[in-house]
Amino acid sequence: MHTAHQPASSTLGADILLARHGKRIVAWRVDRAGERTRAKLQDGTWDSAPNSLVQTGSSPAQKVASKAARTVHHLTADDGALNRSDRRFLGKVMVVWGVASVALTFGMLALVGSEAMDPAVLENLVTGAGI
Repeated sequence: MHTAHQPASSTLGADILLARHGKRIVAWRVDRAGERTRAKLQDGTWDSAPNSLVQTGSSPAQKVASKAARTVHHLTADDGALNRSDRRFLGKVMVVWGVASVALTFGMLALVGSEAMDPAVLENLVTGAGI
């Protein structure tokens, strides 16, 4: 059986099929509507490869939305490493930690703005004269 040469219009699919099967390809068929290239092999089987890297019909925004939907479904399905009660507990810990951080930050800012940071008081603290 003879080996078919690459189709007249070289496509990405043809390149992929040549890399997969090489001289075992005996016939080519390019499906322009489906954006695929098909190759018949010596053993009578068919293989196909896409002609583009980006699949049509799905934009990057749709892919991100789909991934986000899968993530939300995974979290709400309660079948992951963290179940719902674990997530609730960790959420409460994060809220308490955030409130404490904000309170401590405002406390430090209050100290900086008060008269405790008076240069004379700081000088006494540094020199040890106030002890």
